[in-house]
Amino acid sequence: MRIILVHSIADLYGASRSLLRLSSRLVKDNHEVLVILKEDGPLIEELESNNIEVKVMPNLACVDRQTFKSIKSFYLFIKEYLASRKEFRALLNQYLPDLVHTNTALILTPGFVTRKCKIPHVWHIRESFKEFGLLWLFYRKIMLRNSDLILSVSTPIAEQFRLKIKNRKVRVLYNGFPKKEFEGISKDRVEQFKKVWGISDTTNIGVVGRLKLYRKGQEVLIKAARELRDYDNLRFLMIGDPFPGNNDQLDALKELVKECEVEDKVIFTGGVEDIKAAYLALDVSVLTSCLPEPFGGVVIESMALERPVIGTDIGGTIEQIEEGVTGLKVPPNDHLKLAEALLKLIESEELRIQMGKNGRLRFEEKFEFEKFYEQLVEIYKKLLA
Repeated sequence: MRIILVHSIADLYGASRSLLRLSSRLVKDNHEVLVILKEDGPLIEELESNNIEVKVMPNLACVDRQTFKSIKSFYLFIKEYLASRKEFRALLNQYLPDLVHTNTALILTPGFVTRKCKIPHVWHIRESFKEFGLLWLFYRKIMLRNSDLILSVSTPIAEQFRLKIKNRKVRVLYNGFPKKEFEGISKDRVEQFKKVWGISDTTNIGVVGRLKLYRKGQEVLIKAARELRDYDNLRFLMIGDPFPGNNDQLDALKELVKECEVEDKVIFTGGVEDIKAAYLALDVSVLTSCLPEPFGGVVIESMALERPVIGTDIGGTIEQIEEGVTGLKVPPNDHLKLAEALLKLIESEELRIQMGKNGRLRFEEKFEFEKFYEQLVEIYKKLLA
């Protein structure tokens, strides 16, 4: 098959890593793949090192919160969209793909152009849009009209579409993570991480991900740390950076740490190169998101590395964590309930170990890459039949 994969950003976080895994495996299986990105970034080097052809298309029309902020921003978006349609069509005529797969719901250009060119189009939705009300009702019509199949990363995300449409055109396909990514992590690597941050002899609780107040919920964990500050042996790790240009998020979190008087408990590691070692340095992994995570990769990676997970009971996390078996679910924005759940795991190493083992089994059963890949290739073949 000749496949074009389209994506917006070129970082190495969730959706970008999913793209990297998929495109690498397709090329390994002798399919021809072209990846189109809107911007330059570290993802390109990773793709090219796996013999994947990459083209950067800066005019690719992507929707974001700024699009509808003013008449000017909306006008600039329309201008960009019209320019990108022509460029994308020329690329299709040159590459002659069998199928186009858009890796995020935020990119508009491929859907319109593939429909005009009668090329099968798979549109992946990894985002929650319910907060946008009427705008979402309009946008989902665009998605349904300009795709042959919509792939949703979780059931709550699929349920954003009307039920009668969902049954016909929207399918849930959980992201897959290769087992080999979680193997061969030496004890030395883990101990090195612990040594750097002075947490070799402590019970470590951590949240992995971008620092973003009121979205990712690190402030909720900090407040939970205040409730547990009498436990001298606890450390709370904030593993990750704010988005570029948003260092005020980090400043605000550090100020909250001072207000809660937990400066000796909370550690900001920033971005971590050896993220698997960081996970294994934790005794409990926490997903504190205050808004729905469509499909939290942090939960899956934690389970794959046999770490118990506490997550907020919204979005895709509801399907990922098996309550009381692989971890615990708590309401969003509730630091008292989070502290209560943490205490349950802190006080029982046996429970932590058992939940970790259960999580690994659940990962292998539902979220391993091979199952995802086999289903996706079968979807491609059916669309081309």
